[in-house]
Amino acid sequence: MDDVVVPDRIGEVVGWRAWKVIGEQRFPLLASVTHAGTVWHPDRWTFATCNGDARCTNRESAWLEVIPGTTCSCGLYAAASREQLMHLGYASQRRTQPVFIGQVGFAGKVIPGSQGWRAEKGRIVRLYVPHVHWRYVDPLRELYRVDVVLENTTKMPKELS
Repeated sequence: MDDVVVPDRIGEVVGWRAWKVIGEQRFPLLASVTHAGTVWHPDRWTFATCNGDARCTNRESAWLEVIPGTTCSCGLYAAASREQLMHLGYASQRRTQPVFIGQVGFAGKVIPGSQGWRAEKGRIVRLYVPHVHWRYVDPLRELYRVDVVLENTTKMPKELS
């Protein structure tokens, strides 16, 4: 029974992150703001992939990468709080695609960091859409099947500040 792994926690770690829209308004797929190839899937877990970091040495075998590794930068990222996410500036940068923020649930292997977490898998829990992009609210709610809140995403709401 040496191969039994007991998790550090039962359930999900909830964090904050930003996404850009890569689909059309009627089918608004969300993707990582910083890693173009990471699309967050509707209605299922999104799994981290190895980003080719040369420091990836944490392997269970010659063919199976443990993501996120303790010696590399692979994994799905989230800030610990909305305030920390705002300080990172992802939601306020000018981009050609709309950027939305929200809460994610992380599970599997989750590594704490100085500003949040890196994880093996994540799912979108709640989205916050700026007023100017109100037309995305219903399509996002329907596609991702999560609560979508219409509010100013570049400032802290009064109840959180």
